[in-house]
Amino acid sequence: MVTPWHQRGGGENLNFGLTVQNIANVLPEYKFEALNTNGENLLKDAAAVQVQRNLITFNNRYHILTYDGSHFSQLGTVFAANLTLKF
Repeated sequence: MVTPWHQRGGGENLNFGLTVQNIANVLPEYKFEALNTNGENLLKDAAAVQVQRNLITFNNRYHILTYDGSHFSQLGTVFAANLTLKF
């Protein structure tokens, strides 16, 4: 005979989980800063700045995926829920 689920201690067999990531929808920001006079001269040249930006952002395709950006979700706020029933 099969015992109905609610008589078997259903709470022990049922689990629910909820995960929320990047609630504030935060993305990293960066700017180039010169460390010396050579850097100051480089930053005055827009083409040279674009080359440097392309080097760290894979030709500007992944502008979020710089070193710090890998810790953030590009998808914005993400909700994930799961329900597990053991029987």
